Amino acid sequence: MGFRETQPNIVKHTVVIPTKDRPNLLRRAVGSALAGLAQGGEVLVIDDHSQTEAKKTLRQVHDPRLRILCVPAGQTGVSAARNFGIAQARGDVIFFLDDDDTLQPGYCAHVLREGAMGHDYGFSSVFQATCKQGKPRLKTARFAQGTIPSAAGLGRKLCGFGMGFWIWRHVVFQMGPIRQDLSINEDTEYLCRLISKGRKGWYSELPGVVVWDHSGGTPGDLGHLTRRASAAERARCMSILCETYPTMASYLGRGYLRHCLKAGTYQQMRQFIVGLQSWRMRAAMLRFALVKGVAYSATGRLGRLAA
Repeated sequence: MGFRETQPNIVKHTVVIPTKDRPNLLRRAVGSALAGLAQGGEVLVIDDHSQTEAKKTLRQVHDPRLRILCVPAGQTGVSAARNFGIAQARGDVIFFLDDDDTLQPGYCAHVLREGAMGHDYGFSSVFQATCKQGKPRLKTARFAQGTIPSAAGLGRKLCGFGMGFWIWRHVVFQMGPIRQDLSINEDTEYLCRLISKGRKGWYSELPGVVVWDHSGGTPGDLGHLTRRASAAERARCMSILCETYPTMASYLGRGYLRHCLKAGTYQQMRQFIVGLQSWRMRAAMLRFALVKGVAYSATGRLGRLAA
């Protein structure tokens, strides 16, 4: 299983890699991105004020397709890095790659040849692997290759930016920047924004990236942001999403309730459920919270009542 080797018509494209304090993993990510470019492509590394500058980490990489820039002073965070990368990109199509993952050879050409024309954005299935074991495992594909069905459930249409996500640069300018007030789930918010505006997405059944689990496996590299974020912070971000996209609350609200249970913010959880307009929705969310609460209590994941 692999991509066809024929090149598409030349389309300028940029693989944006935001990075912070992952020197060992960054070298691997950049190597894969350079190898995965199609004609007309570049790799743009955006350094979020790493202790060891990305330019120093990559000083032995001599490739004219690689540029390294730093997030402007006074800004920080992965969203700020991605927004700056989009603004500085020379490509018409933007691919996102996390600094701890690797791009599959041929993926950029595959998207530009098969999916980019006639669609606004897209993402792919992924391989998953651990740094300790190293053998990638293919996650089940969500759809057959092609346009993402509008009738599909919201959870299937959402993706992380690390799932081979790409988007036309002019679409980003129309939709607005990635929200920088969200420390986590900023990608979920952006996908909700695209979906709510009726933007046309495309899915690659063939995996575009290898998502690496490097927990404890790469000394000297910063751990996963999703694992460093507290349940309370996750709940705060999900609350913003629920408020911004009330028509999607039947799905987003479950994520919010899960984090509230783990954080022990039961008053906020109650206010959310009571505030839902539909009694059916209130009943469904209450039932969900009770079931999850029992499960979390049995596994020691239920949070203590927050002050």
